Amino acid sequence: MLYSWQDNCPVPLHDLRLLKITYWGYDDTIHEGEIIVHYILAEEVIQIFKELLEHKFPIERMELIDAYKADDIASMQANNSSDRI
Repeated sequence: MLYSWQDNCPVPLHDLRLLKITYWGYDDTIHEGEIIVHYILAEEVIQIFKELLEHKFPIERMELIDAYKADDIASMQANNSSDRI
């Protein structure tokens, strides 16, 4: 997390987890994305995305916000389901 996490962030880096998530894309195929969450929520988030996949809930893109240099506007314009710390 080169761009999105900084020393003054309220959540310490060691409390965060990178999750690799399988999701249903807008193109009706399965993709793999990434999201960063607090470790306390990691299992719950995994279960939620499993349910979304089972129901073929479409997600266009799931990239870390660092792919956009932590630029929320650029991430939103790409229709990215991003995390923001």
